[in-house]
Amino acid sequence: MVHIPGENQKAESFFSLFMQNQRKIYAYILMLVHNRTDADDIMQETAAILWSKFDQFRPDATFSTWAIGIARNKIMHFRQEYRRSRIQFTEEIFDQITTKASLFQDEKEDYLDAIDICVAKLSDDDQQIVKLRYNQGITIKSIAGHMGRSSQGIYKTMARIHSVLQECLQRSITSVGGNK
Repeated sequence: MVHIPGENQKAESFFSLFMQNQRKIYAYILMLVHNRTDADDIMQETAAILWSKFDQFRPDATFSTWAIGIARNKIMHFRQEYRRSRIQFTEEIFDQITTKASLFQDEKEDYLDAIDICVAKLSDDDQQIVKLRYNQGITIKSIAGHMGRSSQGIYKTMARIHSVLQECLQRSITSVGGNK
């Protein structure tokens, strides 16, 4: 492969912007699609389009706004493709949702950051349970087997974790709201 300096700079610039905005783009997609598998597919397709059209991105524009516009087009295409097999919103309602989703993007990003901080404060075992349950979608019964504990014990642990996370998030949101 031939080393092209301009291409390396383009790649570095793209990946830096993409990584900074990836969670925001994915949160937007997930908010409108509601299914992680479909959202993952749309995110991958969006990333491919962003890369292929990166030459069209204006440096004076906001990357996240540009990327979310492309994601919105992918979501609209997805909705048309699956219109017959799934319940769909009307175009008017979809437009209202996408407008509101854009308004809440920053708040959602703050909330996701707060979740990450609160989960990081949990013990290693509790973090493992949260990751198995919510990141990997593993059932409580499977988690119990994996950790050598009873399902009832894992349910109790999950209830305690939820309570701890809820308190932590409430404190985080209150402190962020007070700083705005």
